[in-house]
Amino acid sequence: KDAINLFHQMQAANTELGAQNLRCMLDVYAHLGALQLSKSIYGYFIRNLFYRSMEETRHLETSILNLYIRRGNISSARVCFNNLDNNG
Repeated sequence: KDAINLFHQMQAANTELGAQNLRCMLDVYAHLGALQLSKSIYGYFIRNLFYRSMEETRHLETSILNLYIRRGNISSARVCFNNLDNNG
């Protein structure tokens, strides 16, 4: 919970979050089974980091894709996968 609270405080303060921060939060949300919160990370990623570096983008997209697959959300996994294909 502390990590989630800190993450939300960082967002509220408009702190720029890097791909590593987002991957860590995805791991936390995956552990908690919080798919909706994971989707908020994906939305943040699309709005803020999407074209930073191809390596950062690819790692984060892959983490998100894996999370959706593990949680059984095939439709979101498909959207993420299609974005991988379109951006690579």
